[in-house]
Amino acid sequence: EVIIIGHELRSEQLERGIQRTTIERRARAIRVRQCDAMTLVVDDKEVSPHEKLSWYAFEHDDFPTLILTKDLTVSWRTLARTLSGGISRLIDVRLRSLEPLLLRLAFDQPSDELEVPGDEALASALECDLQTVQDLRAALRINLEHILHLLKPVVGYFGGLDLARQFLSDIDRAGNRFDARKWLELHLDGAECTPNELIDACEQAADRVELRSRLRLDYATFNRALLELGEAPLSNEAEMRQLYDAYLGRMRPVIFDRLRRHHAADFRSGRDIASYVERKNLAFLAFDTGWIMTRETLEMETVEMHVSGLLSDVLGEDMSVELPALGRVLASNRKAARDFAIKSVSVLGVWCQRNDVLLPEPWRQTEAQAVVRHLENSGLLDFELIDSAEIPALCRRAGIWPDGMDETLDSEALGLTKDDVEAEEKRRDGERKEREIKRRSIVFAGKLLDTEDPTFATKLQELAADFLAKDETWFERSRQRTRLVEFEDPDHPVRGIGVGGKRGGTRRRERQLTDAQRQAMGLASEWLAYQFLCRQHSQYVDESCWISTNRTHFFGGSEGDDSAGFDFRVKTRQAEWLYEVKSSLEDSGEFELTANELRVAGSTSKDGRRRYRILYVPHVFTPDKWYVLRLPNPMGEATRNRFTTVGRGSVRLRFERR
Repeated sequence: EVIIIGHELRSEQLERGIQRTTIERRARAIRVRQCDAMTLVVDDKEVSPHEKLSWYAFEHDDFPTLILTKDLTVSWRTLARTLSGGISRLIDVRLRSLEPLLLRLAFDQPSDELEVPGDEALASALECDLQTVQDLRAALRINLEHILHLLKPVVGYFGGLDLARQFLSDIDRAGNRFDARKWLELHLDGAECTPNELIDACEQAADRVELRSRLRLDYATFNRALLELGEAPLSNEAEMRQLYDAYLGRMRPVIFDRLRRHHAADFRSGRDIASYVERKNLAFLAFDTGWIMTRETLEMETVEMHVSGLLSDVLGEDMSVELPALGRVLASNRKAARDFAIKSVSVLGVWCQRNDVLLPEPWRQTEAQAVVRHLENSGLLDFELIDSAEIPALCRRAGIWPDGMDETLDSEALGLTKDDVEAEEKRRDGERKEREIKRRSIVFAGKLLDTEDPTFATKLQELAADFLAKDETWFERSRQRTRLVEFEDPDHPVRGIGVGGKRGGTRRRERQLTDAQRQAMGLASEWLAYQFLCRQHSQYVDESCWISTNRTHFFGGSEGDDSAGFDFRVKTRQAEWLYEVKSSLEDSGEFELTANELRVAGSTSKDGRRRYRILYVPHVFTPDKWYVLRLPNPMGEATRNRFTTVGRGSVRLRFERR
């Protein structure tokens, strides 16, 4: 009630765009969970924060959850000072009025006990008259249609289907004159809950889920009453399936050990273990759909009993077989298989060429890990510790040993010479070097350039300068003014921005670039941006304006600073301009900003004496399509709506031309 009424009376600017129904639905969806302690874990390692974690707001579209440690006492003080910001985010990131409202209410409360604020206290905190609060509260609580909707399954729960049908029939006949309280007193006087308790619960509950919880009605019986009335039953199916998967994940090591014990004899005797591999995905341990109707949530003990029964049905009695720990076995066997693959690939390659036999596919890949993965995915590394002498037989069982080849690497036994193997090793080494050069090279102006060539930057500069000397149209394209589309909901991220124009773009292609190729994009785009700035601010730009470390490829002096949050700084009479250069292989209208770049852009958002701009270079490796697009500050107060988020995992925005 406080959230909805506060939003109704105190919302400003962006908050007004949040619909009341959205606030009510999201506020009522928030779950509260408690735990003994809370820690931050990064890459499976516990990180000790400066302050002890006492709460966490878990954002989720369906299950927003406020997680509290048992040490945190929920009072008006903690609700207002500690939790209000997190609660606001769980409802809508634009919600700003809740936090100051709760602080006002906490200040006016006679005690710190978390009790419902009175009408006068709420009116005082909202700075409005008492009648307004009373009217809004009445509109929220007293709704005959809402109460009757909630009462229908309750009547069926306590009185059966026939009484529920009579209830509906009496409502139809009486219409707006129907008195629910009197009807309950007449027909449900002997129920576990009094008519007053039922009506009060209906007035306070937002839906049937909350009503059942308030009245502590049996979940399965309440669902049966709903089904008998032709209504949809209550269901936490999504949450229960999530819980089931989480509990199953905790049990996975124990389940795997039982599977290994059951199939150990098959592995040791050389029999097919395809059924073991199939069962490793645990698909046969299916979720019990009967829980949907009978349980509101799941406990670990329930899942353990269910899984134990399924394992017994499928595998029978558990076997007493001694096996080494799975983690140790896999770690050791992966290393042994990888070492074997590295040592043997040349031998297998020569033998297959000599005997006109196709080399199995995993051996044709560039990394030995392909062979290891195939053996592991065949289940052959899970049972016993193996040595290199056993691996050829395992490869044959997995179907990746050459047909007709003896299970050995002995050159003499295979009819090979040492020179044959060395020649194959040299050939494969040459192929690896060619692939590596190709991976790090770029095609600039139709010329292949190796980014690790000591003369790479010089060659790049010569090609670019030669093109600019012949063609001035790039600067004319760069000087054309471009208007950007305003987005209705830019959804600015906290970390990560991109911009957009033409849909489709080149995101997928650019993600496949190597680090060396990305660095080459930065070098080429900054060089062109420098040429642009030399013309745009001809009286103020010199070599010292280039701030990033890419300057060292062309100039002496400073080694540059990539932590500045921008690539160029130009001081003019009008302002100090901070330019960050971004590029694209085509013209995707997208780019990424680092957290530091966002910070600097945000610090200059008001366009005072210091102004932040983006210089966007499309077609960065194609000089005949070159130009520099000058974009406004993505974090500017008046220009941030020209950009929109196009990805959650990275800092990426989109712009569109009008």
